Amino acid sequence: MLFRSGSADDVTGLAVAGWALVHGFATLLLTNNLDEQVALGEHNVAQTVIHGVATLGRLANRQLKRDARHP
Repeated sequence: MLFRSGSADDVTGLAVAGWALVHGFATLLLTNNLDEQVALGEHNVAQTVIHGVATLGRLANRQLKRDARHP
């Protein structure tokens, strides 16, 4: 299990975020908004998305820590 100590809200948040990411990405592909990236190869697109998701996670974590210090 990914979240051994995670709450139901954590799991729901992860599921909704994953769903939004996948559907947003699919929409970008279907509307040809990623043509330049796709032209560089599927691996490049995947790496770009993975890097972006990881960066978003780090930024969100930083903000959550700030919010916890200053309620």
